[in-house]
Amino acid sequence: MAAVEFALILPMFMMLCMGTIDYGYYLYLDMTCTNAAREASRRGVVATLPADAQTDAVAAGDAFLAAAGLDSGINVPVVTSTTPVTPDFQVTSTVTLDPFTPIVGFLPAVLLPTGIAVTSTMRWELAPSP
Repeated sequence: MAAVEFALILPMFMMLCMGTIDYGYYLYLDMTCTNAAREASRRGVVATLPADAQTDAVAAGDAFLAAAGLDSGINVPVVTSTTPVTPDFQVTSTVTLDPFTPIVGFLPAVLLPTGIAVTSTMRWELAPSP
């Protein structure tokens, strides 16, 4: 009798355990991509010249993702501006990871998100005038 109960409960228990691992990995990747976008935007807005904002943002985003071991399939920062060297100059960084590949892959694909897309926008920091 115990073997029958075990056989009935085991698939659900395994789905719960393996799903926890896959969903935890998804949350880790989501936070890593969020931090990469945030770091890229921050580096872009503190660049010395607006022309360097794009280069600095891309380098910072790539370095952050490379340190986390995520460098393939990820598109990093795009710098947009309305008018350079004015307070409304913005740096927008977008990090996407698509498709998301789970570690275990035990859960059906409909239960996990298919990709990660994160955007961070920060305003240009002008140097204080003398």
